[in-house]
Amino acid sequence: MTTPKPTPATPVASQREETELEPLTEAQREFMDDLRVSLIQMKNGDVMPALEALREIEREIELEENGSRPDA
Repeated sequence: MTTPKPTPATPVASQREETELEPLTEAQREFMDDLRVSLIQMKNGDVMPALEALREIEREIELEENGSRPDA
């Protein structure tokens, strides 16, 4: 019986070629922060139903729109 040849391992981050990346924009940083919080909430089981989340987003958008109006 022959021993199979080992396959090359995937290089770890320190062995990979470094790629120059553009710094994140403010909007991208905010998105990543929100995503991180959402993933932590999911991990902890603190996830609200999708419909409730959409309603909350609609309320936030409405508040922002009303806050930017001169008659608010």
